Amino acid sequence: MPHQPNMNHAFDDSLKYLYDLQFFGMKLGLENIRRLCASLDHPQNAFPTIHVAGTNGKGSTCAMLASIFQKAGYQTGLYTSPHIHHFSERIRVNGTGISEDAIVRLTQSMRPEIDRLQCTFFEATTAMAFQYFREQRVDIAVIETGLGGRLDATNVITPEISVITGIGLDHTEHLGRDKTKIAAEKGGIIKYKVPLVTGETDPDCLEVFHRIAGELRTDVIRADRVTDILNPHSTIYGSSFDVILKLPDIEPRLIQLMTPMIGEYQIHNAVTAMLAALLQKRLPVSDDAVREGLREAVFKGRMEWLSPNIITDAAHNPAALEALKQTINRLFRPAFKKIYLIIGMLSDKDYKLGVEILSGVADQFFTVTPDNPRALKSTILAQQLKQKKNAVTDCDSVETAVKKAKKIMKPDDLLIITGSHYVLSEVK
Repeated sequence: MPHQPNMNHAFDDSLKYLYDLQFFGMKLGLENIRRLCASLDHPQNAFPTIHVAGTNGKGSTCAMLASIFQKAGYQTGLYTSPHIHHFSERIRVNGTGISEDAIVRLTQSMRPEIDRLQCTFFEATTAMAFQYFREQRVDIAVIETGLGGRLDATNVITPEISVITGIGLDHTEHLGRDKTKIAAEKGGIIKYKVPLVTGETDPDCLEVFHRIAGELRTDVIRADRVTDILNPHSTIYGSSFDVILKLPDIEPRLIQLMTPMIGEYQIHNAVTAMLAALLQKRLPVSDDAVREGLREAVFKGRMEWLSPNIITDAAHNPAALEALKQTINRLFRPAFKKIYLIIGMLSDKDYKLGVEILSGVADQFFTVTPDNPRALKSTILAQQLKQKKNAVTDCDSVETAVKKAKKIMKPDDLLIITGSHYVLSEVK
């Protein structure tokens, strides 16, 4: 991930060291992270956690959960990936990113063991997050999986609640070629007698979750079965909705909620986050904390307004692009005269399906090549879009694309910048 030069040379050196760990590639498995955490005296066991997996929506759900616990008065850790603008976005306490000094100190102290074990970037940063959260004496930490679940480095925790937002086709080369195989990998975060909250509705995926949960003597709590969503109203600035809770042994009650996160799908993420916060037994959470937490939850790069007519959205796989398409058609088309869209993707994503989904949603596309070795060339993406009769301008950089789009935009037009996180990291 690109980062800006910093006068703190020790920090730059630490980041370079961490990023260079990516040359070890992606190694799914728990042996390294267990040994690295053991060398730190198991920091992941020092605080309660909530573990969140899913193809899409897990980052937003994590941000909502962290905001809820923070509004409930708890010192709250949040670990997510990837970052958009700065490494510190990955590791936060009460919304504040880990300091550069802490990154330097932890990198230096962990480096001998990281080198000995030949840990990956994600293994090292996961252990760093656990250690930092212990040092900060968090009351609870919300932990997002990186990829999959069963063999993900974060899966060394035993959480209060496990959460799976939903299942889609992504990272199929690692997780499997169909949704049930991916569900089995994501379902690997389910632990013995730890309830699972899920927003998934696909019967085949749910069957997988129930099978795993049955073997581990725990429950699957389906958001669509224990809640009714009433009066949903979505705008380009967020959604309001009412939720009737129908939890066992609890009198049904109605909670009026809103979230500034844009898109109707965020309503379902919000309900999933609410359930996880209310159903964990370690820390009491009031309806007011849920209400205030959801109202103030934000997550960088997910429908993030940069100006009144420029928005970014890290829709990097087909399911996320389908959600973006629905949001454009339902919310942005009625509000703006023309839609311009800058997009860059990675070559290991299903970009042909992505083109099928997005074809026709914008008045003009601008294609770019993300700053990553796995990047799809902008010329290939442009060619695919042109074959579908879209107006396309191929650009040599994100900066060029933004300048060209802004040059032709009117005040009542909208520019959407989407695709890979690596594109969004260049925008500001």
